[in-house]
Amino acid sequence: MRRQWQPSQHSGACLERSPHLSCLRSLCQHSKARCQTYGLIAAPVDAPLAAAAGNVLPPEWAAGFPLLRWLNLLRLGMTGTFPASWDEGSFPLLTQLELARSALTGPLPERIFEGRPQLEVLSLEMNNFTGTLPSVWAASQSIEGLSMRGNCLSGPLFPSAWVEPGAMPHLKYLSLDGNAALAGPLPATLPWPALSDLNVAGTQVASSTIPAGWCSSPNAAAFTIMDATNTSMKPELPPCAAQALPSLTFYSGNQTLLGGPDGSLCLLGEGSSSAVFLGQISGQEDVAVKVVELSPGMDSRHVWHEVSLLRACVHRRLVALLGVACQGQLLMLVMELMRGGDLHSALRRPATRDALRWAARGRQVALDVAEALAFLHSCGVQHADLKPSNVMLTGELQAKLTDLGVAQQLGSRSRQAVGGTTQYAAPEQLLGLPCTTKADVYSLGVLLAVLCTGRSLAARGQLCLPTAPDDCPQAVLELIQECICPDPARRPTAEEALRRLHDS
Repeated sequence: MRRQWQPSQHSGACLERSPHLSCLRSLCQHSKARCQTYGLIAAPVDAPLAAAAGNVLPPEWAAGFPLLRWLNLLRLGMTGTFPASWDEGSFPLLTQLELARSALTGPLPERIFEGRPQLEVLSLEMNNFTGTLPSVWAASQSIEGLSMRGNCLSGPLFPSAWVEPGAMPHLKYLSLDGNAALAGPLPATLPWPALSDLNVAGTQVASSTIPAGWCSSPNAAAFTIMDATNTSMKPELPPCAAQALPSLTFYSGNQTLLGGPDGSLCLLGEGSSSAVFLGQISGQEDVAVKVVELSPGMDSRHVWHEVSLLRACVHRRLVALLGVACQGQLLMLVMELMRGGDLHSALRRPATRDALRWAARGRQVALDVAEALAFLHSCGVQHADLKPSNVMLTGELQAKLTDLGVAQQLGSRSRQAVGGTTQYAAPEQLLGLPCTTKADVYSLGVLLAVLCTGRSLAARGQLCLPTAPDDCPQAVLELIQECICPDPARRPTAEEALRRLHDS
């Protein structure tokens, strides 16, 4: 889902348009490499050039090419350091310099912008540069795209000179991701008036959230992408973001949706206000990506409050949240993939229904759900939508809770029950009365009855209590009856229910 800015790539024939191209021309003739000249633009594009130049950036090139505007040495395996002669005003008309994906070392060229008033794109990504980000780069009045991703840089994530008023006024794209030793807070305000894309993934961002001061930036409405995957940043936006940052897509997970042989997305499940697709994170780990269509006009404060709730609830019996993205009216939650599917579907399949009998795996599933619920309640969190389809199973039929009511709270299509699904909702939920955690306990009782009997609950009023001892022990039947008591005060707590299930 995360788009990556890519350097430009060109090809063409080796031609001479200027006497200053003799050095480059000789390299072309020696290696039969392809080069490009277009007007006053010349750039080598093939790996044999690197071999011809000894796999280093030739210092002597600085003496020529006064008309060179674009130089791309992408993926040529160049080694060594950035030549001092290149850092001293060579290529005065250069607009793009792309030296990405090689093995260049040493410090970044501090004076790269001196004498090059038209340099708009500088890509030194995926090399082995070390040291700090040069403070003097802040003086550039032309740079638009700056990518230092994937190096070995250290020091301040944003040098103080970079965030001063007037620094890099035309900067649109800044990528510092993949430099694990770059550290520091986000600037209090968004200092670059043209910025639309900022990538700090994999760095040591000292800020937990995007600063509220960014909302007052003149270009806040044009700021579209913030990538903070693999950082300690929380999936939250400031309250002002709803209106001030309407186009912002905030990434805290690097996920990709996977398609089937026909190219269609792989749908794992679908609810009234969300759909779950198969995906991958970082191109390796399979995940479930829940896509929630947000209600029109939903305040971003509410969105990120609910997501923060998910982030804060970490327990072995809760499905792990791995990443979050919000784009337009779609909220994408990257979740741990549960290969056993949900309990509702499992109870409808004869093989898994038999495996989930109380004497087999049913008791353990009940314990897992009660443990998750007791944990949530100990944190002061009410699930509000406990039902079999929100109980996920591993391949070994271990159970974990998911959703926490987020899809219902944020979805564009409300469910019938206020705060829960009708069949499993407590009476006070259906009546729209204030609810406590005892409403979850009522839902737990209904779920236990369904688990013991193996019979799905199609509509409210169809609940069949299990029989003891055929379906479950007498103690479990008594617990179910207490959980579904109409009076919330007479229901046990989730912690008590967990203890009694252990003893059953």
